[in-house]
Amino acid sequence: MLDALARYGPMNTTELAQDIFALWGRLQLEPTLAQLGSVQRAIRHLAARGMVVEYYSGSGRNYWQLPEPEKPKGRRRQRRDPQDFAAADDPALADKFIKLLGMLSSEHAGERANAIAAAERLRKQYGVTLRDIV
Repeated sequence: MLDALARYGPMNTTELAQDIFALWGRLQLEPTLAQLGSVQRAIRHLAARGMVVEYYSGSGRNYWQLPEPEKPKGRRRQRRDPQDFAAADDPALADKFIKLLGMLSSEHAGERANAIAAAERLRKQYGVTLRDIV
């Protein structure tokens, strides 16, 4: 499970079960209740030990990810002013976000998860909020 989260980024219980039980290339893509139950128990145990954390909870699905490594304390990076971001109007950066957002409609859960993780890294790198991007 930890390997799947490290490879693909945030995933929900169904996507984790699909990866762990190698259901991607099979006719039966949906995991059984027993498979889902075992993944849910593993998530509870890993979350209790701080080895996985909740990434997103919405529409009845919880997404899980590996915890962020602790950053050394020191000077905090200043967040860019949204006006500066809009004024810069970097077309290359905008194209990157557009491509990543387009990948969210993929049929492959891992590809969607990677797109979300990459967009989040890019957003943090430039110090902007989702509202600034939209």
